Amino acid sequence: MSIAQISKIIELWANREEYFENPVQDYLNIDKQSIRVLVWEKKWNFIRQTPQNYWPAWSEWFILLNGYNCQARCQYCYLQSYFKSPDMVRFSNIDDFLEFLNNFIKQFKQKNPDQTLIFYDWDFKDSLGYYGLAQNIENINKLTNLFQNFSNTFLEIRTKNILPNFDLYQKLELSENLITSITFSPQDIIDKYELGASSFDARFGFANHIICRWGNIGIRIDPIVFDQNFDVSLGIYQNMIQKLNKINPKNIVNYSIGTLRLKNSLYKALKKRDSNIVNNLVSEKNFRRYPQELRTQIYTHFGNFLENNHVYICMDE
Repeated sequence: MSIAQISKIIELWANREEYFENPVQDYLNIDKQSIRVLVWEKKWNFIRQTPQNYWPAWSEWFILLNGYNCQARCQYCYLQSYFKSPDMVRFSNIDDFLEFLNNFIKQFKQKNPDQTLIFYDWDFKDSLGYYGLAQNIENINKLTNLFQNFSNTFLEIRTKNILPNFDLYQKLELSENLITSITFSPQDIIDKYELGASSFDARFGFANHIICRWGNIGIRIDPIVFDQNFDVSLGIYQNMIQKLNKINPKNIVNYSIGTLRLKNSLYKALKKRDSNIVNNLVSEKNFRRYPQELRTQIYTHFGNFLENNHVYICMDE
């Protein structure tokens, strides 16, 4: 999606609860021409701590809350369980984020000088989404420049929405405290469930672009979707991983993998639409997900396929 495809950019200084969370549009059946970009200042709640089993226990990790939603319309997207509107939100006051983070990190490091800190700039949006890309990159550069003042403090950005021309990405100041990660899915899954997201080939091309410029990337395969029988689904992902294994393992910081998980409300909405993505899911702790035995099999196979010792499982035991 380009700016020209966004019907309206609204500067809002209103209360988010009064506007954004009202159920104004059908998230699952949205005409992308009607998506709006809402821009306002954020006054509080600049970060939140991640859920349990989100990332390795040796680090502390937090989510930056500086944008909501992205232009892709992934059928499984958990943001549909958070937000009742598909409109994209971007916050204009990056300096307030920088001031907060500077004070937060200083206080944290005084108490835990050797602890690794990781901030994620993508949980509620795509880090390199098409809208305002130059501004997104400028803000990322400001964050990484701040983090360079602190030891063992990192920013991870993540994307699955790649521009066909990489020129703008040249403005991204790659550094040792920036982890540039790409979410990969097999093209079969992209075609069925990731409406508006970039193709596998575009993501793979961007991975090589970052490697050529800097040398290291993170690879995220999450969610893993087994919507057919086990052998067929496993074969689809094995074929994708064979392509990913063409990347030198030395250039991959780590892999993070996780299986499909849906809030019950989203599961019910997708089930009404007869979506195959809900196949094989069972109820578990307020989620619908694959049975533990199936998830264990998936993780075991993926661990065998991936040519990297640093493979982490997200949001699972």
